[in-house]
Parts: sequence; structure tokens; C-alpha cells
Amino acid sequence: MKIGNMNYKDLLIKHDVRPSNYRIRILKMIDENQIHPTADELYQSLIDEFPTLSKMSVYNNIDALVDAGLIRRLTIENNEVRYDCILSEHGHFKCIKCGQIYNFDLDDSLMSLDHLNGFKILEKDVFVKGVCPVCQKL
Repeated sequence: MKIGNMNYKDLLIKHDVRPSNYRIRILKMIDENQIHPTADELYQSLIDEFPTLSKMSVYNNIDALVDAGLIRRLTIENNEVRYDCILSEHGHFKCIKCGQIYNFDLDDSLMSLDHLNGFKILEKDVFVKGVCPVCQKL
């Protein structure tokens, strides 16, 4: 679910999350940019606006948003954790040249998990790597 034009403050309150300026800005950045930022990228984009911001504060606020179910973590590669506000099932394509991550829809018929009868599935992730159209032209 893309958050879109919803009021971020009201959304946080609805999910029992204190609507601090940091949380509102982090949620807004993840929603509006759709770049699947890392915590460090969020920190770098907010430090000018909030000079007293610490990396630990960014991580703590991200954790609060994840715990509230407003964003989710994506671990596409071993040490690369990114964040997404689209909570519905979809796939991710990562360009190995530019590092850009693109969303794509999933065909549920291709994602049949009937053979996992008896398992409790908590999450489905599809990650594809390759070269995006822009990088192919370079």
C-alpha cells in the first residue's frame, strides 16, 4: 500500500506511534521517493534539516515505523537493508550497475506455495538482479 497523500501525522497517531518530526520526515521520504533508501541514506538526507540528528535516532525511528507496520525492511543483499512503504506483495529488481531498485507486480499464480502445506508463511519476497534499461544504453 502506497501511503500517497495521507497526512503522515494522522497516520502515525492511527498506528499508536508518537508523531515526532523525525518519524514524519522519515516516513515521508520513504513514501515520496520510492528509492528504497538505506538508514544511512535517510540520515544523510535529513542531517541538514536536523543538525542534531544521530544515526542511532534514525535507526530507532525506523524500528518504530517497522514495528507499527508502516514500512518494511528489505534485505536484498547480505549487508544491505533498505526500507519500503509499499506493504502489498510485489517484487524488486536491483540494477547491478547503478544500484537502483525498481518495484514490479507479482503474478500470484506463479507464486504458488501449495507444496509448503503446514508451514506458516509470514512473508514472501522476490528479488531479481540484472541491468536496468538506462544502464544498458550506457
